[in-house]
Order: sequence, then C-alpha cells, then structure tokens
Amino acid sequence: MRLPLLVTCGALALGACGDDEVTTDAPVAGVDARAIDARGCLSLWKVRADVGAGAAITGGALVLTATDMDAGSALEVTQTGLTGDFDATFTVSDFTAAGTGAFVQAAVSEAVAQPTQIFTAGLGTFPTVGLGVADQPSGTADLQATALTAATLRFQRTGSDVTVTATAADATASITGTSNAATLQLGVQLGSNMGAVTGDTRAVIDGFVVTGAGVTSDTFDCDSLLPQL
Repeated sequence: MRLPLLVTCGALALGACGDDEVTTDAPVAGVDARAIDARGCLSLWKVRADVGAGAAITGGALVLTATDMDAGSALEVTQTGLTGDFDATFTVSDFTAAGTGAFVQAAVSEAVAQPTQIFTAGLGTFPTVGLGVADQPSGTADLQATALTAATLRFQRTGSDVTVTATAADATASITGTSNAATLQLGVQLGSNMGAVTGDTRAVIDGFVVTGAGVTSDTFDCDSLLPQL
C-alpha cells in the first residue's frame, strides 16, 4: 500500500515467512495460519522498505525509521485478512519529522493488489502540521493542527459504516464513510507527500489493538516482523 497522506500510490499484501519460522499443525487461538518463530513469537507483519528505511521492535515498541525519503511511501508494515465488524487502533507515542512533507499514517484498504478505496489516519507536516484523516479517492478528509507528536489512529466498521479518527491530547480529526469489502488489509507507514525529505524521520508505535476476525493485536513485546523486503 504505497500511499502518501491523502494520495494513493499502490497496494499492500502480506508476504511469506522467513527461514527461522516454525509452523504449527493446529491454529493458535485468534490466529489463522500464522507462523511462530523459534522463540514462540507470532510472525504477524510484512515489512516493505526503501533504501534507508526500516522497522524494528525494541523496548516494547515498533520503531519506524527512514532517512532521505523521496515522495510516496518509504516504509510499510502491514497485516491482511481483516473481516466483518472491527475496531482497530494504532498508538503512536512519538513522531519526529525530518522536514515538510514527512508523515506517519495508518491505513485500511481492500485486500487486493490495486485497492479502489483506502482509509487513512496519521500525523503529518503538509498541508497542515498535525492530524489528518481521509477516505481516498472520494476526497473526504479532515485536517486538524497540533504541535503534539503523539496520537491514536483508530478505524471502526459496523456493517458497512466506517469511522476513522486521529486523536491527540489537544485535537481530533474524524471522518465517516462506507466500505463493503469482505477482506481488508491494514498497516502503518512512513513517507512524504511533498517531494523529497532530507534527514531522519522516525515514529514509535507502542501498540496495536484490534477486535475483529483475521488479524492480530500486538503489544510489540517480541519480534513479530517477517523478514524485510
């Protein structure tokens, strides 16, 4: 899902597991056909990264980093398989932008190579320094200014009704839309929506909590990343 904030540029997909995986004959509760590595940690997240970007789980958090980003998505960490009604929240404890255009965002879309609809919620620096949520490509969006660098990014679906909310301590951005997609994919990204950004951009994700079938919550207390692509 290569999409900068409020601009669609591609799609997500969940990849295969690495050589260190240990497969199980029986499914783990709440997990369908996921791999468990030798340490007993579920391999949940696919990572796609440009040169100079990467993801790591350290200190109980998912840490996203990217240096000297071009326009678009430099780093994507994703799961797929979300179905039915759901409530999914990413908690961003810190976002450090290298320059104007840099963003961290979460996104939910159809689980296909070229999704026709993508919901996004994030912290960005252009056109507003602050929170942004959007339903793409409909153009429905809400931007709210904040200088704070922590936020929760939440997606809720009941039936076909979808609510997307980005919340900081002093501001909230929210939209509503509809989605009838049977299977969805979701993830977090670093990128730029205003050309090249020089320097180091970093986001710390403290947790991911979801109610709904097909994907798994993560407290990031062990390495749940698949090998980086």
